[in-house]
Amino acid sequence: MVDALSRFAPNERHETLPNGARLHILPRPDFHQFVGMVTVAVSMLN
Repeated sequence: MVDALSRFAPNERHETLPNGARLHILPRPDFHQFVGMVTVAVSMLN
């Protein structure tokens, strides 16, 4: 799966948790918080 957010956040790093959830680590805390909420929402849908 291609992560569309990687185009907007080239410095982004991904961490995969044992339960399969993906954490998005970004250099900007405010954007990281936003992406974190989106990631949780997407994880709950999948």
